[in-house]
Amino acid sequence: MIGTLILTFLLLHIAAALAIGFWLLMTSMKQEGWLKSLGTVFAWLIIALAILLMLTSTVTGIRFMTDKEYRKGCPMREMMRQDGMQQKMMNQDMMQQQSEK
Repeated sequence: MIGTLILTFLLLHIAAALAIGFWLLMTSMKQEGWLKSLGTVFAWLIIALAILLMLTSTVTGIRFMTDKEYRKGCPMREMMRQDGMQQKMMNQDMMQQQSEK
């Protein structure tokens, strides 16, 4: 569920960046002099960054779906879940507090 929301969020930002970059490119073509050059440079920069973000999110998504090690997350968290380490630590802390009283 969360992965789908994140992907939708990324795709909306990529679409917005491409639209802004294209609009800026078209607007800069109508200008003359240094405004045309500046607008064209910024437009291509925005478009290139949007494409780079699209490629990066695609590679990350494919890697997440195919690589089991990448999907696992933090190994310490898995150890704590499996062994009930957190509960054991809480019990030890409680025992120490009670013995101090």
